[in-house]
Amino acid sequence: MYELYFITDRKLCKKGEEEQVAAAIRGGADIVQYREKELGFEQKVKKANTLKEICYRAEVDFIVNDDVDVALEIEANGVHVGQKDEACKEARKKLGNGKLIGVSASTVSEAVKAEKDGADYIGLGPIFHTTTKKDAGPARGLSLIHEVRKQVKIPLVAIGGITKKNAANVVIAGADGVSAVSELVCAVDIEDAVREMRNIVVEAKKKRK
Repeated sequence: MYELYFITDRKLCKKGEEEQVAAAIRGGADIVQYREKELGFEQKVKKANTLKEICYRAEVDFIVNDDVDVALEIEANGVHVGQKDEACKEARKKLGNGKLIGVSASTVSEAVKAEKDGADYIGLGPIFHTTTKKDAGPARGLSLIHEVRKQVKIPLVAIGGITKKNAANVVIAGADGVSAVSELVCAVDIEDAVREMRNIVVEAKKKRK
């Protein structure tokens, strides 16, 4: 789980989110996050419900980004929150213990706190420079993965500037999986791109042992 964490993007990709998600699942994505910053609650609920059904039919976990209320409304598998979103502890109170909660972290202290607060996994980064998320901050480098891995036991999903060329190094550094938004959603063939990235992660894990 978490080896290939797929995040949708309505603006970057010419394909609809339904097509993005279906292709990613065929390629081997083991968790899907619906990320939408601009639509209203009802619109997000409608779209999230559609994407959730695609994931559920394939037995792939479906996560809503930022919006705990949308996750609750559609009974998603969980939610992913950033440092400026609803706190992990509050999200847990609303969602209960049976749901997944991921937390974004860009420092060791944020990652340690996320685990202490009950997060199930951490979205760690940006590892490399990225333009996908405008407020991502400076690249942290592989050293961040090394340091967090020493202090945190829950899964680490590396994000930020991840490509096929650097994904293996990210995993060898200690990440459990990767999320590569532009590298995957902008691909001509999303299914093939996801499959190739997933294979890179799997092979890198063998080298780490």
